[in-house]
Amino acid sequence: MKYSLLLFFLLPTLCVPLAAQTKVLFEDHFEDNRFNWDLSATDKKSAEIRDGLLIVNTKTKASGTFFTQTVPVPEGADMDISLSLTQRSGPENMGFGLCWGLREGEKDFYALLISTNGKYTILRMRRGKFSELKRWTLSRFIEPKGKPNLITVRKRGDVLHFYINNQPIFSGPWEPVRGGRMGLVVYGTMKIETDFLSIRIPPPATPQPRADEPKEKE
Repeated sequence: MKYSLLLFFLLPTLCVPLAAQTKVLFEDHFEDNRFNWDLSATDKKSAEIRDGLLIVNTKTKASGTFFTQTVPVPEGADMDISLSLTQRSGPENMGFGLCWGLREGEKDFYALLISTNGKYTILRMRRGKFSELKRWTLSRFIEPKGKPNLITVRKRGDVLHFYINNQPIFSGPWEPVRGGRMGLVVYGTMKIETDFLSIRIPPPATPQPRADEPKEKE
């Protein structure tokens, strides 16, 4: 399943000459803990790597719980971030998903969150203050609890392009981030399984997605 989800993400790599292939900055399919994920257990969270999955359990009412890695990205570089995850338990109206640009102390980051009641939001935290690039919006592309969802963010120039299960949902302006950590964030009490996390720099020849490309109607 995890490798079929990667097909859309890898297509640009397969269609360019070897010299111009995508540069992999980080990729984990959770066959082991070679990247030293924090698997320590506390009264608020626990995590384990088993059967090719990062399995996290969070025990908070509303605050975000982060599971991240530091991935150095050249300043201003285009990049593709992709995360596959499945909600196994917990409320269907709470958010979980991809975060990036996270600074130590969790006061600065971007996040694309989904909920399994069929909504998504895009958040930006700056110095501890949240703003919404996209408030909670219904989407027909989100799979329900128990099924995997693929979240992808593509930066091209000064534009961020957001996808859920390979479908474009939103494009918006990119702003420089202050931190270099990326990964999973969960709000509320849930069990989430993560299939893979991948961060890549696309080849220079990769066409830039249009900021006004067709998206689902709200």
